[in-house]
Amino acid sequence: MALALPTIGLLFWLYSQWQDTRLVTMQGQVPEAQQSASEASSKVSKVSDRLYIVETTSSEKFQSATLTRLDRVQDSIVGLSNAPSPR
Repeated sequence: MALALPTIGLLFWLYSQWQDTRLVTMQGQVPEAQQSASEASSKVSKVSDRLYIVETTSSEKFQSATLTRLDRVQDSIVGLSNAPSPR
């Protein structure tokens, strides 16, 4: 019974030292995680910008092709209306 209190104190001290080493390890990992998060954030914005550019380019190509087809259809309609009618 006389050694119970010193034993409990020793166990608590060992546990607190173990917790301190874990906290130091975790604190060392925090800057790495923050750096990875900021790099991921910047890469996401770059990918988003690229995706926007690709979507805009694809949309412009589609609109251009559609307008070209509509012009051809209109020319065909005009050509058919100007054609002599068969008798």
